Amino acid sequence: MIDQMEDRYNGKSQAVEGSEYKEKERPREKNRTGRPDINEISKRNEAIANQERKTFYKVAGIIVLLIIAIIFLLYFFS
Repeated sequence: MIDQMEDRYNGKSQAVEGSEYKEKERPREKNRTGRPDINEISKRNEAIANQERKTFYKVAGIIVLLIIAIIFLLYFFS
């Protein structure tokens, strides 16, 4: 399926495949009620919470390893 689009500045028309044209549309247009999809928001919030938890664990692990390294260095050099 090929749609014709007219260029406003040059007056030329160009062929654009329908699937390429629809990919440029906003994803919100899938939901015609105007309300955001609660399941999508919940999934997004859960993914963000998981990412924050992983980041926290990484930072906490690095801090613990640094403290252990400092304790060993103080023990060996004292």
